[in-house]
Amino acid sequence: METTALVLAYVGVALMVGLAGVASSIGTAITGQAAVGAMKKNGGAFGSYMILSALPGSQGLYGFVCFFLAQKGLTDPTMVQGAAIFGAGLLVGLVNIAASIYQAKVCANGIAAIGNGHDVMGRETFMLPVTWKENQPIILPEGDVITYTADRSYGPAPLWTANGLAKEAFFIRTPLVPCYDINSKGQLEMTASSTDLNQKRQPAAIGRWINNWTFTAQTGLDFVPQQPKDFAGIICFHDDNCYIRFGKTLDQDGKPVMLLETYSHGRLCSQANSPLTRTDGKVYLKVEGDNAVNYTFSYSTSPKGNWTQVGDPASADLISTQTAGGFTGTMVGIYATGGY
Repeated sequence: METTALVLAYVGVALMVGLAGVASSIGTAITGQAAVGAMKKNGGAFGSYMILSALPGSQGLYGFVCFFLAQKGLTDPTMVQGAAIFGAGLLVGLVNIAASIYQAKVCANGIAAIGNGHDVMGRETFMLPVTWKENQPIILPEGDVITYTADRSYGPAPLWTANGLAKEAFFIRTPLVPCYDINSKGQLEMTASSTDLNQKRQPAAIGRWINNWTFTAQTGLDFVPQQPKDFAGIICFHDDNCYIRFGKTLDQDGKPVMLLETYSHGRLCSQANSPLTRTDGKVYLKVEGDNAVNYTFSYSTSPKGNWTQVGDPASADLISTQTAGGFTGTMVGIYATGGY
């Protein structure tokens, strides 16, 4: 009986540790395959893939923890103790396998999401002439290729020139009164509105659709805020509930700061600021899109650069179609509010 009990106990411990190791292997194999596929789409997120791939391997540690807990029962176990250790080892091993598989699936979905980025560009409509033949619409003869192309630039382009706004520029709802002017130097002068971005009205904002996963947008800003509600800068805007704003304002003590705020589903998700040494003076603002994964916001007091990043990179998921809904995509542009 003592030999049988001892055998049962050691088999239980072997199952406990062995099945935990098998569980780790299964989990990391699932996440590893997902990471290999994601690397082909977005190789810049290797660190995130590695962390998510390693998480299912933690099941092996649970097996060792249970082994140390069961060690006391391996010295002259009774039949009941041996059977208990065997049952516990089998149960722990099976639970580890199930947990590892489901954990791996969750991590694999996370890897896939990071690899795919977030959908921030929305849908676009392409139109072709249609003719009717024998009560059937004919768009193109079979085998023909589309030869029509839109007169539209997707490369680097200013939002405005001395001649006016670019063709790609648009407003968040047409302003009731003009909110901008272009002076003789070709600079755009914006009149701040008391309407904020979340009010479903006509804020003083001009932008263009984001049409690349990776992009850089920057501008110079000559603005002197008079109160904490005065704000001017760059926005990434999906709708009235999901947007990011970055610009110059005053904190509650009346000191000038560069403020970064992210909003999703109508709530403030994050806030970061960087103090400025003076209220007046021109500052330069920049937002960089990283493969539709993150947006990084920086500023400089010099036209030659020396950029200072404000806060952590903001997740593109906050203003993506998957989060905000709809199909319009996200705009990047300039914005000013004040005059309360």
